[in-house]
Amino acid sequence: MTENKKIIGLDILRGLACLIVWLSHIRVVTKYFNSDSYNFIQTFVSWGREAVVVFFILSGIVINLASQNKTDKKQYFKKRFLRIYPIFFVMLVICYSFDYLIFHHSSNIKEIVGNIFLQGMWPTYVVPPIPYDLAAWSIACEAFFYVVFGLFYNSNRPRVIWIWFALSIVSNIFHLFHEDGTGYFYQFTSLLNNSFLWLLGYLIFEYRSKLSTSAQTACTGLLMIPLLTRMNALPNSFRQACYYIAGIYLIPLFVWQLKKINRSMAAEDQFNIKHIYFLPIYLINVWLLWHYSDSLFISKILYSSIPFLSLALYSHSIRNSLKFIFSKIKMPLLFISSISYPLYLVHMPTMTLVYHFLPDQKLIGMLLIVIIALSISYLFEVFLFRKLSAWVSKRDHQPKIIQETTV
Repeated sequence: MTENKKIIGLDILRGLACLIVWLSHIRVVTKYFNSDSYNFIQTFVSWGREAVVVFFILSGIVINLASQNKTDKKQYFKKRFLRIYPIFFVMLVICYSFDYLIFHHSSNIKEIVGNIFLQGMWPTYVVPPIPYDLAAWSIACEAFFYVVFGLFYNSNRPRVIWIWFALSIVSNIFHLFHEDGTGYFYQFTSLLNNSFLWLLGYLIFEYRSKLSTSAQTACTGLLMIPLLTRMNALPNSFRQACYYIAGIYLIPLFVWQLKKINRSMAAEDQFNIKHIYFLPIYLINVWLLWHYSDSLFISKILYSSIPFLSLALYSHSIRNSLKFIFSKIKMPLLFISSISYPLYLVHMPTMTLVYHFLPDQKLIGMLLIVIIALSISYLFEVFLFRKLSAWVSKRDHQPKIIQETTV
């Protein structure tokens, strides 16, 4: 996010979320750490879906920020297309080529066409995502968000956003009681479900000046998410809804990050989100966790306790220690943030191929995965987005040449 240096914290969140998604797939894709001796790893890296929640909210915030520039609808669609499609299309070609040449699978035209039009989500809906890149399901969601928003780009935007937000809530309620749907309608309602998080981000940015909170409250909301998303004994449709509710818990975090942006309202006129508002929600979540989670006893104790860690931020020494740690990891996270989109698409195919050729070389394999994934992602970001966008922008600003015809 380069539009405003004041919101560098959002870039840090994006980099961290991207790293978490990557880590969450290592054990599943490579199988390097599948033995029981590595079970502890799953406790620390199985947060991929929560990280996607952060991505969707960030996307809504960024679009609202970008739309402040008053670009027209044509420019909006062009910028969104250049951001998403060139990198996605190259990865689509690479993955289907490897699937045919290395893994010797026959091509499915319906799946290829579906993914060309960014419709790959899950087989039970319409088509699966591109081979060996299951994370690409969320790209279909992002494309849906951008297209719908663009269609109403010049309309009464606040009204459209609130109607869309209300429909996403209705769709979420519908999914609670229709767990095993298939086909186009179910895919559409799933896209509508996920748009709840995107719209939440849009609305957080829209009403940022009317809200305030503290770092401690923001941290509390963040640390309450495991209480909610680890209720794995709930029916699947209810577990999915937990991730949308988790987005609400993140509101204080994003409000706190945006606190320096265009604060035109006096502090006494802002609604201050406080710790006390989390107490009834916390008690309900703890009760649900202990009744609807298959987690280990020690894990339940951990999930119930970690929200209280936010109280440590009242200590000056702890805050200073965290600032020191932040200063050391800031630049790597900003780098990952700058290539987060290509890295999101590149990391799973890279892990699949490296593990295919080096199934027993754990150390060498992991080093190669890191080097190859970061290198390819950086090249994609530079040549398939930045330079391509600069070239298109340069062409748009060239004076039109009027060709004269002679008779």
